[in-house]
Amino acid sequence: MVFIVALALLFGLLLALLLIPRHHKSGQKGNAHSTLNNKDKESKSFSKSEVSLHHKRTDCWIIIKNKVYDVTPYVEEHPGGDAILAHAGDDSTEGFFGYASVPFYPLFVRRNSSGNPSEWYRHISKGGWPFSTRDNGWSVSDCSAEGLKVAILLSNMPFETVGKAIETEQLYDAVNYILSLQATSMRVICLVDM
Repeated sequence: MVFIVALALLFGLLLALLLIPRHHKSGQKGNAHSTLNNKDKESKSFSKSEVSLHHKRTDCWIIIKNKVYDVTPYVEEHPGGDAILAHAGDDSTEGFFGYASVPFYPLFVRRNSSGNPSEWYRHISKGGWPFSTRDNGWSVSDCSAEGLKVAILLSNMPFETVGKAIETEQLYDAVNYILSLQATSMRVICLVDM
């Protein structure tokens, strides 16, 4: 669900960027440029501290690739408006271009729940993806299989598109979790460098 919302957010922002006319002139390095409220069509430079003042729902600016965008009217219309507000007044370049890796991988369960899982008649949870949140703690086979599939597909895509790939060790943990649900005699017993 989070992945779908993130994709909708990216699609919506991309659509807004394509539909909203912007006029740019090159400026000083380190500053963000925009044509916000500019009647004479000249580009104005804003410092990051100036942009950071615009972080409210009623006054929302973001920076993408050193360009400032006033997304205030868009925040209310977009279903992922709260995600936009999380980056309001800040540089959103990484979030805009590499957003798929941000909400997806944090759901991955990195360690087993405290105590002995056999006392609860549960499988290990490390390496799986839960149905709702990582705080839930109990991984689900379907979510974990889909999560592993998506993680492998995303790891083959360029960093600029999807951000940082999942660690190899975490892929092994995910495979180990899925195998633990199928048979007790099958486990990843060692890692082999190829």
